[in-house]
Amino acid sequence: MLILSIWQVLREFVCKCLEKAVSHRYNSIAFPALGTGNLKFPLNSAAACMVAGIVKFSAKNKISDVRIVLYGGSPELQQLEKV
Repeated sequence: MLILSIWQVLREFVCKCLEKAVSHRYNSIAFPALGTGNLKFPLNSAAACMVAGIVKFSAKNKISDVRIVLYGGSPELQQLEKV
């Protein structure tokens, strides 16, 4: 039995969403900061994991516009917005 970490699951979920978007011929997709609400994942870790999924997908596929939507005004978010 294969056991995936929560970060692997998040990365693969992002890839699956991107695959679905491309299959429907969407040019763009936006994600909320997945896992950072009720699940209380650290924002920087969740964002890094999501970016890793986007990079993995983009190595073999094309989508014009992918956004990760961050809410708030904390110093942590301001630092992520600069990346």
